[in-house]
Amino acid sequence: METNSSSSGSLNVGVKLISIKELISQSLTIYKLHFKKLIAMSLLPVLGYISMVIVAGLFYMQINFGPSSGPLSVMIYIVLGLLGLVVLVAAIYIYLLAQIGSYILVRDREQNLRVWPTFKAARPLVSNFFETNLLTSVIIMLWFLLLIVPGIIMAVYYSFVTWVFIMEGLKNKAAMRRSKELVKGNWWSIFWKIFLPTMVVSLIFAIPSSFIEPETTADSVYSAFTDILSLIIAPFFLIYTYNLYRNLVALKNNNSINNQN
Repeated sequence: METNSSSSGSLNVGVKLISIKELISQSLTIYKLHFKKLIAMSLLPVLGYISMVIVAGLFYMQINFGPSSGPLSVMIYIVLGLLGLVVLVAAIYIYLLAQIGSYILVRDREQNLRVWPTFKAARPLVSNFFETNLLTSVIIMLWFLLLIVPGIIMAVYYSFVTWVFIMEGLKNKAAMRRSKELVKGNWWSIFWKIFLPTMVVSLIFAIPSSFIEPETTADSVYSAFTDILSLIIAPFFLIYTYNLYRNLVALKNNNSINNQN
């Protein structure tokens, strides 16, 4: 697994925390160059969703047109239930592969990777990727259950757990400690660099929605539109956090060198 010292590309940073303007500029450059591959990778989970829709359709047909009682009906429901479980697990697996594949495409963007081979190459990382993100999510959720403010604090500290896993090969608590170490001393700056763009996008989505009547055709159309737009925007924020992560690594390395001197 590639470490941050060998990752392709470089950021024009090292002595100060990067600004939001610079982050957006650098992220847009990468986003435009690799847009098609990242969108294609993001669309692969649709394969799992289609399978789930097919199984749901089979359930619908059984409920409305199949035998309503007797051994045959019970057998059909058992088979469909097992099939639904298998399809659900497969859909989650495909989604995880696509997520990892997107991170790899950003990390190794200068190697001219192709989407499908990268998607398949992500398989060895699925287990640790899932465990690390699940552990992080559970711990953040527990902090939120305790109090909202500590939850927000820990969510910011653990913002880079996935990039630490992808770039440095650390997992679970080691990845969480590393992420916290990178954020430490710059918590407020990192908070605003993550929170502000997220809030701006959320407000842009929310304003038109406030003028649409709920549970109407217009509401359904706008919901579908925002889903598509979110799919398009998501890779940009992935790149955005990647650039912020690399800036923090460069900043910490620079501080370590200065302390040694």
